Amino acid sequence: MSPRWKGSRWSATATDPERPGDVDTPRAPFRPFLWAVPALAVGGWLGATEPAIELSAWRWAVLTGLVAALGAAFGGARVRLAAACALLAALGGLRARDALSAPFDRVGAFEPRREFDGSVRGTLRPGRLDVEMESGLVEAGEAIAIRGGRYAAERARGPFAAPPPRSDAPRVELLPDEIVRLAPPADGTGGAVERALERWRAALGERLGAIQDREARGIVAALVLGDLGGLDPDVPDLFVRTGTFHALAVSGVQVVLVAAVLLAPLVALVGVLARRLGPRRAHVTREAARAAALALYVPIAGAGPPVARAALAFALARMAPLIRADRAAVVRVRRAPTRTDSAWIAEAGDDGERIHVAAESRNEARNEAHGDGVEPAALEPVAADTRAAVCPLARRADGVALWCLALLVECTLHPCAAAELSVQLSFAATLGLVLGTSPLRRILRLPTPRAVDALGRPRSPLQRACVVRAEVAFVGAVSASLAAVAATLPFVWWRLGEWAPLGVFATLAIAGPAAVLLALGWLAAIAPGCVPDVLFVLPARAMMGALRVFDALPGTPEPLPPRPAWCVGAAIVLGFAALVARESAVRRRAARAAALLAAVLLVPWTTAPRTLTIDALDVGHGTCCLVRAPGWGTWVFDAGSRDRTEVARAAIGPALRACDVGRIGVVLTHPDRDHDGAVPWIVSRFAVAAYAG
Repeated sequence: MSPRWKGSRWSATATDPERPGDVDTPRAPFRPFLWAVPALAVGGWLGATEPAIELSAWRWAVLTGLVAALGAAFGGARVRLAAACALLAALGGLRARDALSAPFDRVGAFEPRREFDGSVRGTLRPGRLDVEMESGLVEAGEAIAIRGGRYAAERARGPFAAPPPRSDAPRVELLPDEIVRLAPPADGTGGAVERALERWRAALGERLGAIQDREARGIVAALVLGDLGGLDPDVPDLFVRTGTFHALAVSGVQVVLVAAVLLAPLVALVGVLARRLGPRRAHVTREAARAAALALYVPIAGAGPPVARAALAFALARMAPLIRADRAAVVRVRRAPTRTDSAWIAEAGDDGERIHVAAESRNEARNEAHGDGVEPAALEPVAADTRAAVCPLARRADGVALWCLALLVECTLHPCAAAELSVQLSFAATLGLVLGTSPLRRILRLPTPRAVDALGRPRSPLQRACVVRAEVAFVGAVSASLAAVAATLPFVWWRLGEWAPLGVFATLAIAGPAAVLLALGWLAAIAPGCVPDVLFVLPARAMMGALRVFDALPGTPEPLPPRPAWCVGAAIVLGFAALVARESAVRRRAARAAALLAAVLLVPWTTAPRTLTIDALDVGHGTCCLVRAPGWGTWVFDAGSRDRTEVARAAIGPALRACDVGRIGVVLTHPDRDHDGAVPWIVSRFAVAAYAG
C-alpha cells in the first residue's frame, strides 16, 4: 500500500498557477455526461411546453433517434455522443408529453405540498391533479376519492401574451363532504418514519408558535420549517419585489447554513469519537454523519424540491474528495535547503506536470501514512536527503458534474421537471454559482491594504488582516449573488416579467439577520423557553426595515419588456462564456457579442400610441380597461375580478410592460374587489402619477 496525499498535510501549487494553492491539471477533452444530461432536460422541456408536437411525433422521434444511435455505433466518439443526445432528447420529450396527456385520476394518495391560511394544497399520486382542502381533513399518504369539487378559476387575459403559468395541472377546491377516505396511509417502516417526522415537524411548529411577536414568529417559521402561513399577505410580495424571496423560502441558502454552522458541533463530536479509526476513516465518518443529519432535516423543512436538491448536492460535494482517485503521483521528499533540518519539500510529477508540495517534516509524513494504515517503509530512500513514494491523487468535487447528476435524477423522477419554474430557477442559479463566482471574484477583487498609511506610519497587522477578511467575504458574496442573478435572468424575464437589480445588495443586507434568526429558531425549537423574544424581534425588525428601504428605491422591481427567450438566453450564455473561456480571443469575441445582444434587448421596441387606444381586459366578473392617448400616458380604469385569477400578472402586467406607457394614472369607480383587487400590485411596481375616483 502507498501513503495518501493528504490535503490537510500538504500544500500544493503548480509551477505557474493562477492563484496560490491551486494545481492546474489538464481538463478532460471529452466528457459525454455533461452533454447527454442537458439534452434529456431540453427534450423534457420541449415535450411539456410545446403542445403542437403530438405524442405520435415524439414516438417517431424516439424511433428515429434509436436508428441513428445504432448507425452511429460504428462512427467516432463525437458522432456517437450526438446520436445519444438526440435519442435522450426524444425520450425526454416522449415521457413529458405522455405524462401531460394522461387523464386526471380522481382517486389516489394525497401528497401535501404547501399549507397556507388554514388550507393545504397537494397532489393526488400517481396522477398530477392538484387539490386544495381545509387543513387536517386528510393525512399525508392517505388514499382518497374526489366526488365533485370545484375547479379553480381561470386566469385573466389581456391583449398581450401572458407568461406561462407555474403549473398547467388543474386545481380542484374541495369541501369536506366531497372527499371519500378510502384507506389510511400505508403501513411499514417508511410510513411510520414519515408520520413520525410529520409529528416532529408539527411539534416544532407549536414551539415556534410561542414567539409573541407576530412578524418575528412568521419569519422564523418560514426560515426554519418553510411554513409561510404565519406571514402577513404583503410580506412574501415584499421579498419578491426586492429579489430576496430565495432567502425567505427554505432553499440552498438555509441548507448550507444548517450543514456548515448548526451541524458543526455534531460533526465535531462524531470526529472525536471516530479519531481512533484513522484520519481518512474519521473524515468519512464525519461526512456520513453530516449527510444523515441533512437527510433528517429535509422532511422537517417541508421536503420541498429545492431543499432536497441542495441537501443532496451538499452531501455529494463533501463526499466526492474522499473517493480514491485512479491516477497517482510520484512524490519525492527532500530536505529544504533554506529551512531548518526538520523541514522537507516534496516534488511530485504526474504525466509531465510538476507539483511542489511542502511538508513540515519527514516524520510527519510517515505518521500521516501510518495513520492511514500504511507502513513508513513505503517512503523509500533515493538519496541522502530524498525520499520517494507513489501517492494517489485526492479527488476534488466537480461542480458541473454534480449539477448534471442532480438534473438527471430530477428529470428521471419527474418527466416534466424541466418546465417547472422552481426547477429552472434552482438549477440555473446553481450553475451560475459554479461557473461564474470565481471569475467574478477575480474581476471584483479589491486592492490589498497598504502596510503604511498616508503619513508613512505602519498599520496594525491585526487591522490589515480584519480588513482583508472583510473585503474577501464581501467580494465573494457579491460575486456569488451576481452570478446567480445573471444565470436566472432568462427564466425570470420569460416567466415573471420583472427583476430586482438591487436584490444583489438586498440579499447581503439581510443575510446576517436571517442567519441569526435561523440559528435562534432552531435553538428555540429544540430547547423551548431558552431564547427570549427580544432576540427574535431585533433581527426581524432589522431584516424588514432593510427590505422596506430597498423597496423604496427605484429598480425594486424593474418591469422587463417582452423579448424572445432565446435572445435573452443567448446574451447570458455569451456573458458566461466571456467569463470562463481560457483563450483571450474567445473571451473578447464573446464579450462583444453579449454586449451587442444586451443593447438590442434594452433598446425600446415600441413607440407611444398615435391615436386613442382602449383595451378592455377579459377579467370575467369585474372591470379592467387600459386607455392610452398621445400626450396623456396610460390610464388604468378599475383593476379587479371576482372569478378570475392573476389579473395583475397575467393581464395588466404584460400590457403595461409591452407598451410605452409613459405616465400612469389609476381611476377607480368604487372600492370593491372586482374593481380594485389588482391596484396594490400596480402601485408597488409602477410609478403612478395620478389617482382619481
